Amino acid sequence: MFPNARFKNQNEKAFLLWPLLISGLAAALLFALLTLLNHYLISAAAPQGMISYELAGSFRKSLAILASWNAKARLVAAFSLGIDYLFLSAYSLFFALACFMLAAKFKESFARFYYLGLLLGWAQILAAALDAVENYALLRLLLGSQHHSFSGMARCCATIKFSLILAGVVYIFAALIFTLLNKYRKKK
Repeated sequence: MFPNARFKNQNEKAFLLWPLLISGLAAALLFALLTLLNHYLISAAAPQGMISYELAGSFRKSLAILASWNAKARLVAAFSLGIDYLFLSAYSLFFALACFMLAAKFKESFARFYYLGLLLGWAQILAAALDAVENYALLRLLLGSQHHSFSGMARCCATIKFSLILAGVVYIFAALIFTLLNKYRKKK
């Protein structure tokens, strides 16, 4: 959905729901797969599996995590990072569309909340770009790169990515609550 677009009729609104629903379903299925794969990556050095690896932050910690994984776990990690490229496309599209579509409800009634929704919608695209850079850095380390900067790069990208996604999710829930409250008030 384009941020300044308004729904002219119900057909247009229904048409725009399909990408939201498809990307949401894809994101949910890929998240479930990544969660399943993550169980193979939990170790003493990586108590949270892939998240521990993403947030290691130092080359030494990254190497300790990699050393704690056997050959099978490293293959799972590589596969997981590959799947994550699909996941980042799905979740960013879903969250961006949700922010844009919910923001449109507040264009006339609550302008600041409307613009916040637009900003956070675009931020989800930035989160996906950061996720892609993070995955690249983690793959390079997994493949034996000795560049110490990849650990810090991955952590920096992951931290900002998680913050942007969390902000988008909070906005979506807040917008849904405001929408429901408005409907409830109008019924009274």
